[in-house]
Amino acid sequence: MSDTDSKPRNRRRHFVLDDSSQSTTLTHHLLLLGGAAIVSALLLFGLSRGNVLGGQALVEAFPVLLAAQIGAFVLAAIATVVVVMRLTHRYVGPAHVMERALKGMRLGDYGCRLTLRHNDFLRPLAQEINTHRSQLARRDIERERMLTSLDQLLERGDVDGARALVAELVDQVPHRRVRRSA
Repeated sequence: MSDTDSKPRNRRRHFVLDDSSQSTTLTHHLLLLGGAAIVSALLLFGLSRGNVLGGQALVEAFPVLLAAQIGAFVLAAIATVVVVMRLTHRYVGPAHVMERALKGMRLGDYGCRLTLRHNDFLRPLAQEINTHRSQLARRDIERERMLTSLDQLLERGDVDGARALVAELVDQVPHRRVRRSA
């Protein structure tokens, strides 16, 4: 049995994961493709008319038609780059903001920006991280208070009080679920 046979496969079970962002991205790309097709068809139709090319036959007008097609492709490529860059900023920007916020949280800085722009994607994930950040900040404040109390109890020699406070701190540690292999 090989290594690949023993590992569970992480297969995507749903084709659409985030309807809003995926449908927006797909719509923009299809509009670009449709726009390029319309421009191409209009160029072919317009340039293939005898009066536009001075009565030349279509075969004689091939270089002009080819240049028009290349021009239409270049314009479509430029439009695609602009639209794709704008759309990817709606993913990449929020990911960058969340990455910085998570790094800050790891270092104990809970004040890093985690607000997203109105049209950004990943807003539910940012909200979940924000909720988690608030909970971690409250927990850290409570632990700091308890550690200060523990220090004071030890200074006074109150070992029983210190033990009780340590037990309370231990009870607050989140329990981890143990993964069971199938």
